[in-house]
Amino acid sequence: MTETSTATNYGSAMMRHEDGIIMLSTRDSIPVYTNHPNGPYVFSDTLPLPTKGYILTRSFGAGFCKQCSAEEYIKKTKVFYAESYSGESLSSGREETVRYSPGLVDRYIHLIRNPITQIPARFAHERNKYEVEKKLDRLDIFPNDMEGFKRHCEVFDNDWFEGSNFAVEKKLIFRDVEMQELAAKIPCRSDFFRYVQWHNSMFEIARTKHVKKRSKIIYYERIMGNQDNVLRNLLDYLKLDQVNELDISSAWYELADNPPYFTDEDVENIKLFIQKLATEETWDRIKRYF
Repeated sequence: MTETSTATNYGSAMMRHEDGIIMLSTRDSIPVYTNHPNGPYVFSDTLPLPTKGYILTRSFGAGFCKQCSAEEYIKKTKVFYAESYSGESLSSGREETVRYSPGLVDRYIHLIRNPITQIPARFAHERNKYEVEKKLDRLDIFPNDMEGFKRHCEVFDNDWFEGSNFAVEKKLIFRDVEMQELAAKIPCRSDFFRYVQWHNSMFEIARTKHVKKRSKIIYYERIMGNQDNVLRNLLDYLKLDQVNELDISSAWYELADNPPYFTDEDVENIKLFIQKLATEETWDRIKRYF
C-alpha cells in the first residue's frame, strides 16, 4: 500500500516484494538505523524505508518456539517484555541473538485473531512448509482435516521431550486437578496456552510499561471484513501515505476453504480453558469469538 518496507526483529528473514514470500538466511541483516546494529532490520528485499512516519515492525513477543520445552515457552511478563525487543542478526551466515532498546519504539499495534482459526493457521503453515520442502510423507501423515490436525496437535503437545512438557505445565500453570483434566481435552493445548499468555502479557505491559506510549488494537477479522477503513486508519496511525490499493488475498487469509478442525465439544472446552487462563482484560477482548 505504501511501497515502502516494513521492519522485523528477525534479521535472518526477508520478504520478497514480488510475491510476499518470506525467505530465510538469504542475505545479511540490514539495520533500519545505521547507529543501531541490533535491530530492528529491513524486511523487504527491494522496497525503500519510509522517509516519514513510523516503520511497522514485526515482533513475535516471546514463547513462540515450536520444538521446545515447556520451560522455554512459559514466560513471565517481564521476560515477555524483554524478548519483545529481541531477535537475531545474520552476518556472513552466522546468526547472533540481539536486543535493542525499547526507547526506539513510540507506539504499538496489538493484533487479535479468533483463536479457533489462529491455532489451525499454524497447522496450515506447517503443511505449506512440507509442500515447499517436498515432504509428501508428512502431508500424508497430517492430512488437511480434523484427524490430521489433531494428530499434529498430539505431536506438538506430547511428543517433544518424550512427553515431559505436560508434566512441566501441570507444575507451573495447570496446578489444580480440574484444570489438568480440562487441559488434557484441548487439542494443541500448549498453543492455546501461548495464545492467552501472549495477550495477557501484552495487556499487562500496556498498563505498566507502555503507559506513556500509544497502542492500537486491531482485530484480524475486521481487516477481512472492512479492509479499506481498517487499513486506512492503520496508515493514519503510522502517519504513512497510501500509494496503491492492496490485494487483500495476497496478505490476509481466513481458513474458510478448510474443513472444521474442532468439534462443538472442543470449542466449549477451549472457551472454558481460555476463560480460566485469561486476565479480565484479555477475556473481555476474546469472548466475542465464543
